[in-house]
Amino acid sequence: MWLSKGLVGLVFAALVTLSVTGCGFRPVGQQQVVQTERFSQVFVLPIANREGQLLRNAITQRLNPYGEPSDPRYHLRAQLLLATRSLGVRAEGDTTRAQRVMTLNYELINALDGNVLDASTLIEHVSYNVADYEYLDDFALESAHQRGIDALAEQLERRLALFFQRQDEGRQIVDEQL
Repeated sequence: MWLSKGLVGLVFAALVTLSVTGCGFRPVGQQQVVQTERFSQVFVLPIANREGQLLRNAITQRLNPYGEPSDPRYHLRAQLLLATRSLGVRAEGDTTRAQRVMTLNYELINALDGNVLDASTLIEHVSYNVADYEYLDDFALESAHQRGIDALAEQLERRLALFFQRQDEGRQIVDEQL
């Protein structure tokens, strides 16, 4: 009886493994090795303004945690646009809650020939309370900026990982056809 339950479990585990590998699933560790290798070849060009500098640092930290590449294969050009809108307004017309809209336009460029390989726009909305005191207001805005920058850097990392994954899958299909 025990043998049959163990055997059924083993057969079930084998079937699950085969079905998952047949659908294109790759272990997370394998994807991260490929991403780390590709990310280490991306040089993030400077981004204008203070918020742009902070965003560049966050992106660089995510893509190149061990330092910037000396001979990059890709350049990442980015532009950060900021806008603020009022969400909560008192009867007197004072804003009590605001939203910062952070728009990141980026291009991934082949460093050898200058061709744009991938381009897109990412948008992040961060809200914050507008205080009556300047110090608290500055602190809330700075905190919102940091949250938005971190979220944009994470979005960009995911987009680039997806781009590189699709690029690798395209190569794999071509190799299999040859």
